[in-house]
Amino acid sequence: MKALLLCYTLKKATPTQRTALQRELFGYKDYSNKGQYTYQRNGKLAGISYIRPTKSDIIIKEEDEPKVRKVLHQFNISLKTYKIQINQAEFAR
Repeated sequence: MKALLLCYTLKKATPTQRTALQRELFGYKDYSNKGQYTYQRNGKLAGISYIRPTKSDIIIKEEDEPKVRKVLHQFNISLKTYKIQINQAEFAR
């Protein structure tokens, strides 16, 4: 199966920008009323099958590239893309 390896770096980003990007991509848990209520806020990758081998790498299907690339470009993140072949069973996890 054809997939893409997206490698990005956050070296030039501030800690606030790093947190905002991670929340936008992967989502986060939101607490309200002093922790009485919790809400799972979904990120852009919530409906996409992906593998995250390291903190700054994401493997996605080729058809999902525009969604992820759009978020990374909003944050002016330097990005390198590599086309790879991967077993479809890897995305089933």
